[in-house]
Amino acid sequence: MLVGIGAGEEPPELGLRELTGALRVVRVRHALPACQRMTILHPLVVIVGPSVREWSVPLLQASARCIEAALLQLGPLVARDVLREWLRRTLDVTMARRARHNQSA
Repeated sequence: MLVGIGAGEEPPELGLRELTGALRVVRVRHALPACQRMTILHPLVVIVGPSVREWSVPLLQASARCIEAALLQLGPLVARDVLREWLRRTLDVTMARRARHNQSA
């Protein structure tokens, strides 16, 4: 799930075009609707755009934590050259964690 990142605004370093065949990318413009949709869609990863207001980030973090999703807020301190590897590794870890959780439930 991309929050506050419109079509064509995502960092090319994420490699979303390569992943869109295997995964569905959902875009939500604002934080509150994103929190609501997280509870329904259960995304594996939530990537928050730099334009999302600072006060919204804790709400997004809490919602992501409830569904065991990874969250990354893009900003000037995020190294763009490692985004693709972070995304791939995080997707693998999150899918494995949810599979274990589902087996124990």
